[in-house]
Amino acid sequence: AAAPAAAAPAGSGAPAPTEPAAPPVADRPAPGHTAMAPLGDRTAAGFDVVDGATAVMLRTADLGDRLYAVSTPQDSAIVPRAAEQDGRVRLFLDRTDGSHPGTVDITLTSRVRWDLRVAGGASLSTIDLSGGGVSGVDLTGGASRINLTLPRPDGTLNVRMTGGVSLFDVRTAGRVPVRVRVGGGADQVVLNGRSHSRVPAGSLFTPANWARAADRIDVEATAGMSELTVAAAERT
Repeated sequence: AAAPAAAAPAGSGAPAPTEPAAPPVADRPAPGHTAMAPLGDRTAAGFDVVDGATAVMLRTADLGDRLYAVSTPQDSAIVPRAAEQDGRVRLFLDRTDGSHPGTVDITLTSRVRWDLRVAGGASLSTIDLSGGGVSGVDLTGGASRINLTLPRPDGTLNVRMTGGVSLFDVRTAGRVPVRVRVGGGADQVVLNGRSHSRVPAGSLFTPANWARAADRIDVEATAGMSELTVAAAERT
């Protein structure tokens, strides 16, 4: 190690040596519990939310060299734990004695094409996939409300909801053909502004251009629900 610089003699008139500039401090993640993994050379992956939470906030975004990033608050009642096998990431939410409600924030890289499964229940699930590619969405965990925003489909994008929900809101990237099967019935179904009340189980809504469309969305809601809305997302 280099010897420390000597101080200038008193009265010499020479300026005292300055301390070297401190290196820049890297951005630190917000305090809390986190789970993440490197992107590597993957172009496709699966992501399973195994356990339930009070609220699930999930989105796609450019994460640089990371595949995903999951966080919960420092005093949260849940802590994220992820495991990967055969190209799928499984997210577990372990219970703690924390006082904060069980809210989890999940960001998936927009650089791969995702197959998403949400098995854990939630009071509110807000899932915004508009920033990346998605091959399928499978919602098997029940929820009071699910807000799902989809990207423009590349081929047929399948969305399945089998867990039961009170309000199911689906937003699409522009006016794309969407076929809707209401397997469990619904009090109300609103498709691009057109409302249908007391929809019986097994109802199928197929747009006229469905069969010839190369890029389309197929929504299958096998569980019962109070209201389903499908509409184009508002441009921001």
